Amino acid sequence: MNSFSKTIDKISSLVGGWPQIVRAAPPILKTMPTNPWPGYSAHGRWLCQGAFSFADESLPLLGNYWSHEEISDSCAAALHGFEWLRDLKSYGGEVARRQAREMIHHWIDHHPGRTATTHTAWEPNIIGRRISVWLAMFEFTHAGADEDLRAMFLASVNQQAKFLARILKNGTELKSIDLMQAAKGLCFAGVAFEERGHWLGQGLRILESEIPHQILSDGTHISRSPEAGFHALKLCLEVNAALAQGKYGRSEILQHAIDRLIPAIRFFRHGDKKFCTFHQGDTLAEMEIDAVLSQVDGKIRIPRSLPHGGYERAAGGRSALIMDCGMPPQAPYDAGAHASPLAFEFSHGRERIFVNCGTHRGDKNWAEILRCSAAHNLLTLDDRNVLEIRADGRVGKRVGTITADRFDAQGGMIIDASHNGYESITGLIHRRRLFLSHNGCDLRGEDTLEYSQAYDMKKEDSPTQILERQINVAIRFHLHPRVLISLIQQGRECLLRTQTGQGWRFYHIGGEMRLENSVYLGEGGEVRKTKQIVIYAHPEQTPATIQWALQKESGR
Repeated sequence: MNSFSKTIDKISSLVGGWPQIVRAAPPILKTMPTNPWPGYSAHGRWLCQGAFSFADESLPLLGNYWSHEEISDSCAAALHGFEWLRDLKSYGGEVARRQAREMIHHWIDHHPGRTATTHTAWEPNIIGRRISVWLAMFEFTHAGADEDLRAMFLASVNQQAKFLARILKNGTELKSIDLMQAAKGLCFAGVAFEERGHWLGQGLRILESEIPHQILSDGTHISRSPEAGFHALKLCLEVNAALAQGKYGRSEILQHAIDRLIPAIRFFRHGDKKFCTFHQGDTLAEMEIDAVLSQVDGKIRIPRSLPHGGYERAAGGRSALIMDCGMPPQAPYDAGAHASPLAFEFSHGRERIFVNCGTHRGDKNWAEILRCSAAHNLLTLDDRNVLEIRADGRVGKRVGTITADRFDAQGGMIIDASHNGYESITGLIHRRRLFLSHNGCDLRGEDTLEYSQAYDMKKEDSPTQILERQINVAIRFHLHPRVLISLIQQGRECLLRTQTGQGWRFYHIGGEMRLENSVYLGEGGEVRKTKQIVIYAHPEQTPATIQWALQKESGR
């Protein structure tokens, strides 16, 4: 039994055992919070046909699927979180309503209390997500239902909220967005039910103490994940809307967080209106992001830098370049952080060209592999990660220093960054300079390795340093699966062709270029085959520089 389960069991003994949900008397409903986010009608249709899908997993809705043992923890969390009710509402019709109601009451029947086989269902963040969406979807799911069903539903929500309040009061190991999701559930229940204002107060206190800590001054989430910041924005908007519906007035702390988050959310979008894939981030659907940003009035200017989060962005013409120039987050927010300092993504118009490999929502093995430096567009030495990823998922040995600067150059913008992640092993500092032209048709890079004077003070006066052993350098450029590539000029250059027929030419100076297989999991965890350009080198002296460029073919 893990430490979380032991903590929950201890609390259970203190508060008199697990809740017996269906025996609780229903509270009086006074306000119904809403959920403005759209669902996916195709997913709703699948649910009506008896199939639940998450990432690349599919679960037949037969028998007691709430205790299914052959699905991932992430899939189980999605199933018990019930946010797929939005998909059924989007699909619409009486069939979808009956399916939603049946699945809710099937859950209630099979969860009169927490047992060893239902730990996922009773994790505080899952309870918070479930309470929120159940209440927001009540009018859809229980329109026309008899009083007994409605009473059973409300009694279940009441008892889950009571249990959640006890858990949070007695202390929890939850951090980051999970803690905020749990608090949101209490806020929704406190707004919805009469004589439950203490739940609202408890939930708001948690949120208003966590948000200033988790949301940095530039709007980046403390985990540095664009997707985590997006979910924080959704959560703040939902809670403030619920407060307004309950006539409590909006929280100024939540509103200030919203004001900081919105520019950062816009910063992380490519031309296809989806997110870049840094630090367990997913591209997310354009519709979902637009629905959230539509809640905000007025145009927000996209910042060029997120200095607290450690990101730089350059835009030229229809092109966008987004670069990771930040230190890994501190514990406990480093769980899931990628070893990606100085990695970048590049898109032109609505087409992505260079992408990081992404993440996998359901498969932990895949997720861990994709955290490695080699799954990103950056330079690696001896196939090592830039920072240590420990077996427990945390970051161990860290990068000591990362610097980043930007300045205007003739015809474009330059981002100049460096890190010392390999200094303690090789004595080398990696410096990367990226140039993007104003028209967005010329992207150039320069990757330089140089000895650190702090590493070898005896040679600090020498103009060059002779490497004492062979260093294997690899600079990777992962391509989006829709980009076709072929080697030309006897393998010295590459010709890239996007789905719309645009042509780009890639070439380099220094090292040896190869075309290798890669994967892309940036869209819901689906594993898609793609290619990567890799420049290999074995420098004998430093500074050692490899230059490369991607230029749009004329006439395209």
